[in-house]
Amino acid sequence: MNGSLFDRFGEYRRLKAAVLGFGIYGIVAILHWVTFASMVLLALVTLLSLHALRLLLTPPPPHSEPLPPEAVEWPAFSLLVAAKNEEAVIANLVRNLCELDYPAERLEVWVIDDNSSDRTAEVLTECQKGYPQLNVLRRGGDAKGGKSGALNQVLPLTKGEIIGVFDADAQIAADALRAIAPCSSALA
Repeated sequence: MNGSLFDRFGEYRRLKAAVLGFGIYGIVAILHWVTFASMVLLALVTLLSLHALRLLLTPPPPHSEPLPPEAVEWPAFSLLVAAKNEEAVIANLVRNLCELDYPAERLEVWVIDDNSSDRTAEVLTECQKGYPQLNVLRRGGDAKGGKSGALNQVLPLTKGEIIGVFDADAQIAADALRAIAPCSSALA
């Protein structure tokens, strides 16, 4: 990472907030103990006023056009769904997740059939024919851990930089992944 120490310090928001908080607390404590407190306050007010003037007089940066979507390197998403006896809703969710407005090569969908006793397995087999990004893992009757066990079992198989977990009856807006993808970090 290039840049000065001050530039890198700017990335640590919590550390900056803590340093600022302790700094303000220290200044207030010192003002209670020193006899020349009015001079210190005058110096602080002067510094803050100069900084405010600098902010007000600095011209805004020139407007730049946003990059086209194809120029952005979108992060890879792995979307996980643990499903047990979800025959009635699983096809709609798979369709919803696989047809999201997001680059298909940066998206994988994992549905874990947690030993369903209804037609969930058959519905998922049909869905796999139409959606190459759909991966199905079937767990046997001896599998332990319920929903968390199912999700933990598939987690090592995922390739996404960002993991999303959904219930089988979820409804997701078509642009949800683009809205939450940290595109600004991909451009840096």
